[in-house]
Amino acid sequence: MWTGGLVTTGPRLGSAILAAMVTAARHADDWNASDYAANSRGQEAWGRALIAQLRVQPSDTILDIGCGDGRLTALLATAAPDGRVVGIDLSPDMIRLARERFGNQPNLMFETGDAATLPFDGGFTKVFSNATLHWVPDHAAVLDGIGRALEPGGRCLLQMAGAGNALEVMRALEACGDDVRWPELLAEPSPWAFLDDFTYRRLIDASGLRALDVRLFPRDMHHESRDAFRGWLRTTWHPYLKRVDETLRDALLDSIIERYLERWPAGPDGSITLVMVRLQVEAEKPTGRSCQP
Repeated sequence: MWTGGLVTTGPRLGSAILAAMVTAARHADDWNASDYAANSRGQEAWGRALIAQLRVQPSDTILDIGCGDGRLTALLATAAPDGRVVGIDLSPDMIRLARERFGNQPNLMFETGDAATLPFDGGFTKVFSNATLHWVPDHAAVLDGIGRALEPGGRCLLQMAGAGNALEVMRALEACGDDVRWPELLAEPSPWAFLDDFTYRRLIDASGLRALDVRLFPRDMHHESRDAFRGWLRTTWHPYLKRVDETLRDALLDSIIERYLERWPAGPDGSITLVMVRLQVEAEKPTGRSCQP
């Protein structure tokens, strides 16, 4: 059985995307921004490494799609003191926290927004996104919006979960599906679109952007303890937790962790390692061409 995200080919793709769009919209308000900020060290570390590849210039205007609590967006603004940085996120609670923490930077602003319906018409030299776009079902719409937002010659650098991501965690969760305590656990589609590099190249070509680098690669995520692993599950796998009664969510977390550790035990120091898969995309908007759909 295929697991982990939307199926990316076949005649049922349209209905799968529609179902996942409904699911994604339903969970826009489910994020606990403070809890995420405390349990997303792995995502932050990957984002810092990605920023180094963006080659930010002092006068760049940058759009950060899925800015979350704003930590990485603030780093972008610091690297572009003569430019402007806009962070958008679908979660109002994330935007609230980002404004509270970083709203005093004069070249930085945060707005609630949907990656699939970007409202910008030019104005950005770079578009950045880290650990976000696998939450968006319609990547053709995302790329169309990026193409409109970029100035000619502008570049986007995107990293997201890719095909096969967190497969062993997903298997542990699916193994919990037979438990009579939470029969609804697997009743809805996955909230994620874990795409492969071949599919993404086709999407880029169709958008009018020019692909510079599109690749899948494995990357380990390390949690220093069982509690850290639990915190990451609680904050990023919340669509599944929301499907069960609130009084049973702690028990579900315990069950997922136990089933995962049965196959992948913690290290001697208590640390837990997850095998993740990232999809990294770099593309540019050709000069003299429109990326309007």
